[in-house]
Amino acid sequence: MEIIDRFLGAWRKSGLQRFGWLLGRYQPYDKVPMGVKAVVEAIYEPLQQGELDGLILAWPWEDESRIREISAAASEPLTIVGYIFTDLTPTPDDRTKNIYKRHAQSFYLSSLEVVFAAKLQKDSPTNSRSSPTGQYGSRLVTAVLTATEDGQVDIAAYQASEQAVAMVDADMIEASVDPGIVRIKEEDRSEDSARYIPDVFFSYKNEYGLEVKKSAKPCFPVEYLLVNVRDSEYNLLFVSHRHSTYRSHMASPRTHLRFSARHSSRLRTDQV
Repeated sequence: MEIIDRFLGAWRKSGLQRFGWLLGRYQPYDKVPMGVKAVVEAIYEPLQQGELDGLILAWPWEDESRIREISAAASEPLTIVGYIFTDLTPTPDDRTKNIYKRHAQSFYLSSLEVVFAAKLQKDSPTNSRSSPTGQYGSRLVTAVLTATEDGQVDIAAYQASEQAVAMVDADMIEASVDPGIVRIKEEDRSEDSARYIPDVFFSYKNEYGLEVKKSAKPCFPVEYLLVNVRDSEYNLLFVSHRHSTYRSHMASPRTHLRFSARHSSRLRTDQV
């Protein structure tokens, strides 16, 4: 996939993580009933500052309206179908291989990344004639370039669940120091910023194979808020073009969002 190789070029040269918006279009996906696939034609890299274990992303994205306008004017109109970022760390013994970090015993998306995905999905709803509001859900995809068990680079694609989007919208959850754990926020009954937190439960099977229901307060595993795109009604496809990765060279904006792939606690906003 040439488009991915070009996107990885900056990481290969510097070792710093990268972020990009996926520009493409949606097509029917006949592998599942009523399936939809996102066909990615280009990656646009906004203003950002890469680091070894994360990156600082310009936020809000000041060039969004211009990129949307240019994409819509293409011969085959394009739109923003998702975003992609790297989480790659070469092994000390063999720099041609990467550390296997994201798996069932650690996490697939960190709590920080899930909250970020839920916010973006909330802002990118899908039009639906079957919904009373005219909108329902989102097709925005989160793609991660990370290491496989044998140290190679692979793409994993996810979405935050509808429950995750609703909980972020209700200001119920936040990122945790542990990337595999989501925190339930404290209830706030002050007059200026009231926050009601209902009872939240999750269930799992214990060592005896019995289903156990447990309160999600004060925290619960992040995988309960994830949808694996490859196994759902959506799919992600990259196509190759000669020029498909674009980088922004804008002047530094006033606000940066720290988006770290290693520690969920490193989300912050810096005024500069």
